[in-house]
Amino acid sequence: MENGRQSVQWRGKLTQPADLTYEGEFKNGLYDGHGTVTFSDGATYTGDFKLGKWHGKGDHKLRNGAHYSGSSSMACTTGKAP
Repeated sequence: MENGRQSVQWRGKLTQPADLTYEGEFKNGLYDGHGTVTFSDGATYTGDFKLGKWHGKGDHKLRNGAHYSGSSSMACTTGKAP
């Protein structure tokens, strides 16, 4: 239980038409845990999520081949490109 409420966790896949696909862990209806987002342009982010945002370690690969590996704090990146 969190804050007096029951926490619901599961693993699955969510596809949003013409936008993105997320495959990974969910908690209370939000991306939470480890997962992969694939964007409509082919870019991907694989890593940790918290409360529906990138949070923790992850890898972001862009369609043009650029790659970022590092940490994020509530969707703000803190690492650097290799």
